[in-house]
Amino acid sequence: MGTKLRIPDELQRFLDLPGPQSLLIRGPPGTGKSTLSLALLEAFSGQRTLVTNRVGRVDLLRSFPWLGEGGTASIEIVDGTKDRRSVEESSKALNNLHRLVHAPQEISRDLQEFLWLPPALQDAWSRLDGTERSLVVVDSWDALVEEYVGLGPGASPPPAGMPTRADIERLLLRRMSSIPNHLVLVLERPHETQLDYLVNGTVVTDRSIRSERVERWLTLPKLRGTRIANVTYPFTLEGGRFQCIDPIQPYGDISVGRFTPEPDRMRGYLWPGSESFAENFGRLALGRITLIERDEGVLQHIPRILVSPMIAHTLHQGSRVVLVPELGGSPKDVWTEMRGALDRNRFLENLRIVEVETPGPYGATPDPEDLSKILLPLEATGGSRPDAQPFDTSALRFLLEGATVDRPALLVVHLGGLEARFSSRPSAHEPWQERYVALLRRITLDRPVHMVVIGSSNSPLTRFVQDACRIHLHLETRQGRVFAHASTPWTPSFVLTEPSENRPYDLLRVV
Repeated sequence: MGTKLRIPDELQRFLDLPGPQSLLIRGPPGTGKSTLSLALLEAFSGQRTLVTNRVGRVDLLRSFPWLGEGGTASIEIVDGTKDRRSVEESSKALNNLHRLVHAPQEISRDLQEFLWLPPALQDAWSRLDGTERSLVVVDSWDALVEEYVGLGPGASPPPAGMPTRADIERLLLRRMSSIPNHLVLVLERPHETQLDYLVNGTVVTDRSIRSERVERWLTLPKLRGTRIANVTYPFTLEGGRFQCIDPIQPYGDISVGRFTPEPDRMRGYLWPGSESFAENFGRLALGRITLIERDEGVLQHIPRILVSPMIAHTLHQGSRVVLVPELGGSPKDVWTEMRGALDRNRFLENLRIVEVETPGPYGATPDPEDLSKILLPLEATGGSRPDAQPFDTSALRFLLEGATVDRPALLVVHLGGLEARFSSRPSAHEPWQERYVALLRRITLDRPVHMVVIGSSNSPLTRFVQDACRIHLHLETRQGRVFAHASTPWTPSFVLTEPSENRPYDLLRVV
């Protein structure tokens, strides 16, 4: 779970520093550098100029249509594709200037350096106020400077006495440092160059394939004058916009239990309580199983962020829910998640929690909110006898009573709690895991019930459930973010993010 950000906080603070500042964005082609540079322009407060030399203005607006939503009125675009003059032509212009001026020695060094800049940068420089904060983005610097000095494909080496690429780069940084300007140069290469040592900051973008799905990561090796709290950020280019994700927040800051109302009824399906879930993974088919498999590093409460809206919606519509909690789960914990989203009487009437742990030597902890009535005591459901069933007839009767296709019930099973519930194994030769999974399947088969199973990747029970599930989600954690994808049905990767407005959570697609 993380917070969606347009750009990392570190880059926003870097843009807020007084100029002059210089930033390098580098990475292989197709890793999101251009989209990031446009996001920096959006986030900057002051005069903004984009020098584009890979694609013209029309193609740029076609690739990033949101720039046309009033953005181009305040972002000046210098189309570098229209002027392909080389450094030799700049040399000729400078020589002609010497012949035209009565006293050539009066031509200032500043003017000479200006004339050595590529024409697109001369155009951008002429548009700057000089006293106002400004941001100039050059995309891409590689293409612009290499063509200018004659280093592009098929180009001849520049004549002796012409400035090199390194000369042009030092000249540009020196000129930009004379005004309160932020300069961003986009490079089409992942490795370091001399510019890394000359600029104030460096951003590296990368794209990789993990589990046959795209992942994008941003790294901040250096930002002078800015504290780097998070060195790496996952990001997405969904909708042609750059969005990154902050690390997961502490559990106490995460809201669970809210749900979005069902927009329209679909007979034979249970609403998952979340538009994000329904849009990306589908609704919950009756008589079927959804498996939420979490990797070892995913905290125990994370699956509840997905499941709590399902429970809240089912209870809200007057249908019943039976819950086998994880170890340590209590009615108070469940009610805390539902409070504010659900009527208390409906909660007490329509929810039952299977007790998975025997009370301690001093008995059960007193319940000041009187929630004990929703517990199904351990003894009543068979204890730990070898022939014990997952649920006794009273639990099943409660779940199925009144359940119809129009008012389906929900069964939620935490496999960790189920394993604890049946800690005593049948005889050694009997495959007890398969037996219990078979019993679970029969509970929902051809009934107006959907079952959600939550289990860790290293649990034997999880492996046996995989073959029976209609939806199979995988939760993984990397760099403090929670990634989700489905193998059944196949989906791309998503990052679990904080809720927005009335949505209990969001799933940000990584593209």
